[in-house]
Amino acid sequence: MKQMLTVWMLGICTAVAAQTPSVPKNLPLPSKGGNLPTPKPVLAKPDLQVVSVQVIAVEPQTDPNLVRIRLSVTCKNAGGTSTGGTFDLELLGFRAALTGGATSIESYQLALNNGRAALAAGQVKTEEWAFIKDKTRMPAGGNQCMLIIDYNNKIAESNETNNKSALFTITIPH
Repeated sequence: MKQMLTVWMLGICTAVAAQTPSVPKNLPLPSKGGNLPTPKPVLAKPDLQVVSVQVIAVEPQTDPNLVRIRLSVTCKNAGGTSTGGTFDLELLGFRAALTGGATSIESYQLALNNGRAALAAGQVKTEEWAFIKDKTRMPAGGNQCMLIIDYNNKIAESNETNNKSALFTITIPH
């Protein structure tokens, strides 16, 4: 009778064990109060990026030393929250400089576009940006340029390293 009871009990234990779900490994253990630890919230931030820059036109002005440059600029906020306020753009030009017999590349500020309207999370916006430039600051011919969004880091972003556009060329007529 004892042997039959033990076999019968083992059969129930085996059946119960087969129906009991196993606990996945690496789960946080309950604290002493019996509750799971509260995960820390991940704070979402904006992530401003320059998607594209296209030169629409370079137009001569009545003053032969001036040109009007028109750009189409597409920016996006790839982050999880709005920028919450305005942001700024900076247009840089690059030129070769001869220093001590060696050629180096210098950057120089061509224009600022401050106070751009806030971008919501995921928003993409294309705007035209026009400005007048003295041709003495941009020599005739092709000028390599780059646009930087939030150049002065007014907006705290999830990624501060992706704010620059690809290089593009603005050609100034002779």
